[in-house]
Amino acid sequence: METIIPKVDSILVPTDFSEVGNAAVLQAVEIAKLHTGVVHLLHVVESKKNETHDNCLTLLKQSARATSYSLCEYIIEEGDIFSTINTVAERIGADLIIMGTHGKIGLQKLLGSNALKVIDSTKIPLMVVQNKVIPGGFKNILFPVSLADEDRQKTTIAIRLAKMFNSTIHIFPRYESTKTGEKQMISTILQIKAYFTKYDIAFEVAPLLTSTDNFEKKILDYSAQINADLIIIMSDSDDHFIPLFGSKEEDVLFNSMKIPVICVEEKKIKKARFSTAG
Repeated sequence: METIIPKVDSILVPTDFSEVGNAAVLQAVEIAKLHTGVVHLLHVVESKKNETHDNCLTLLKQSARATSYSLCEYIIEEGDIFSTINTVAERIGADLIIMGTHGKIGLQKLLGSNALKVIDSTKIPLMVVQNKVIPGGFKNILFPVSLADEDRQKTTIAIRLAKMFNSTIHIFPRYESTKTGEKQMISTILQIKAYFTKYDIAFEVAPLLTSTDNFEKKILDYSAQINADLIIIMSDSDDHFIPLFGSKEEDVLFNSMKIPVICVEEKKIKKARFSTAG
């Protein structure tokens, strides 16, 4: 059996010292403290002048002190946010990136015009949080399933988190309008269920949908129904978000219920795919 270690050793948190930036720091600590992981606080500046560096370092330390968590490290980098976050994440071996946002406008304010590029391009799972901290971990994880997904990668992340927080995973399959698609979806769900069962993960499967209309709204409606405190979606570094949602996929990412969302990069490895041909 493949070993899936239920821990996160290193979390990177880009922050601009705003309320949502501080919420991201607090959420990172909630995750890290379970297994004494390290939280790396990152602030990106245009210039590393001494006075700028010292001021930012003071603010980073203040953010850390507010959490009462001792395993925090501070990083100040010069450059653009888009490339710097990815560079630093790879350099420190981050298992997870957590970013704060007020929503669509808020994320642009924090990260500039390259905000969604950060989400799309990073190879590391990235969690977007709003000004709401989920204490004690995530108990109900919503797991939308599309035939476009590389489901094994997303499933592995879900198992890792479920083991950490003793979560229930709620499988939410997309409606497939053709017989072939329906057959593929049923096969995919059976394999995901078998994978969760093998790792002793609690899960539930939502009733099959009856139409493809407004899938992102159905995701949010079901999230409210089950009191979801985390949603896991896929992203594609070449094609923006994979076609799990319709044209309003950002409504899920920046949802009004302030549910954190983890974006997992699609792995283009055919053998890692759960879905089978009809």
